[in-house]
Amino acid sequence: MSLVETTKKAYAGLMTTAIELGGALIVIAIIVGTIAIPIFLCTSTVGWGATNILIWGTVLIVSMAALIMLVIGMFRHRGE
Repeated sequence: MSLVETTKKAYAGLMTTAIELGGALIVIAIIVGTIAIPIFLCTSTVGWGATNILIWGTVLIVSMAALIMLVIGMFRHRGE
């Protein structure tokens, strides 16, 4: 296999990865930004105990951190 063929295959793989990652990030941003977070923030916590309310406040932070770590993991493991 020549260097040109190898370079073309690497370029095609890189473009596929970029398209997949870009599409995934757009879908995540739409779902999380316009659907999930507003529903989460509008949930009524009236009648809940103090512990439940404190846990409810951290769920959004933990889920956002998990999504960010997922994207970082995709970047790291795609290069191997």
